[in-house]
Amino acid sequence: MDKPLPPIWGPQPDSDRPSLPRKPQTANSMRGQPQARWPSPTRRAHSLSENAPVKESPLRGFLHKTFSGEKSQQVSYQDVEVASISDEEEKKISPNDIVIAVMGVTGAGKSTFIQELTGDELEIGDKLHSCTVDVNSHRCNQPGYENVWLIDTPGFDDTERTDADILHEIGEYLVQASADKIFLTGIIYLHRIQDPRIGNAAMRNIRMFKRLCGEDGLSRTTLVTTFWAGVKLEEGEQREEELLTNSDLWRVIREKGGKAFRYEHKNKASAKVVVKHIIESKLGPKILQFQKEMDDGTKIIETQAGIEVNDTMEKLKLRYQTEIENLQKELEEAKAARSNDVKQLRKEFEETEKKLQKVMRDRELLGATKDSLKNRVRARVSRARHGKCLVM
Repeated sequence: MDKPLPPIWGPQPDSDRPSLPRKPQTANSMRGQPQARWPSPTRRAHSLSENAPVKESPLRGFLHKTFSGEKSQQVSYQDVEVASISDEEEKKISPNDIVIAVMGVTGAGKSTFIQELTGDELEIGDKLHSCTVDVNSHRCNQPGYENVWLIDTPGFDDTERTDADILHEIGEYLVQASADKIFLTGIIYLHRIQDPRIGNAAMRNIRMFKRLCGEDGLSRTTLVTTFWAGVKLEEGEQREEELLTNSDLWRVIREKGGKAFRYEHKNKASAKVVVKHIIESKLGPKILQFQKEMDDGTKIIETQAGIEVNDTMEKLKLRYQTEIENLQKELEEAKAARSNDVKQLRKEFEETEKKLQKVMRDRELLGATKDSLKNRVRARVSRARHGKCLVM
């Protein structure tokens, strides 16, 4: 069993300042999924061990590769009994905790990865539909890791939410965290190794990720490939090598000394290796570029991430405005000719108008400031205390 981790690096908490509250979540956003925050009194788990026998795995003992060309290292593990964290030990995030954000496209395995280390019941999504509707904090329940929190974030490729909505959501969390002097120690970015190439959705995610984190944030990023069971090992290794050498994101992180890991689906030890690497790096907490920009008094739309989202929205606005003008002309002509197309054209006109209105509403979200985001968080907490929503 692992020895307890050493004291955490970073600023000491102020005893008279409230810690960052866990994100309130509506009953609707939970989608009927029970939230078992802590597991049963005892549960089977995996812990790292230097001398434990290596189990056969297509990942060959959870190899991880250094970008400097060093030989891959092997980590072994064994089954042990792990006592869960009691309700009395539960606490809020504090400035001297280790906080790690888990990011990636929808279906990359973020929720599964977090669930392995926390015991929390998370609804699992797929490549098309995200089940992470809010930014949520989950505390690790592994011995020696009780001061480690994993932050589940939605990807910027959600089919049911716009990028502006997601950025606003992430912005709320990061601004409140910054106010509470809580900063990320590391970032885990997950990528499906079974994807033959980086598609448009993944590229958009990568662009947003870079603009949120900035250069300093990228230096603290650990890259993790998932779903190795879905490809032949040789094919997966070839794709991994291409990512390490050709991907803009991976190349930048490589140049900053980052590492890439392979995560075996639903394997606790495999996930634990990644988190252990971040902890042992001893980098300490770091403010992200987005947090710096918001602390300087800018609006979301003026941040690098906000500019990226707004550029896309401007293109959509122009497209919908052009479509509305064309449909208006066609509708007038159809009415004059008493055409049977009037009903269909009117329907298309109304649907396009709704899309344009949605873009304009989303653009208003980007006008949020640090203070307005903090006020929204306070309102959520207040509603939670009055029993109007559930606190995660």
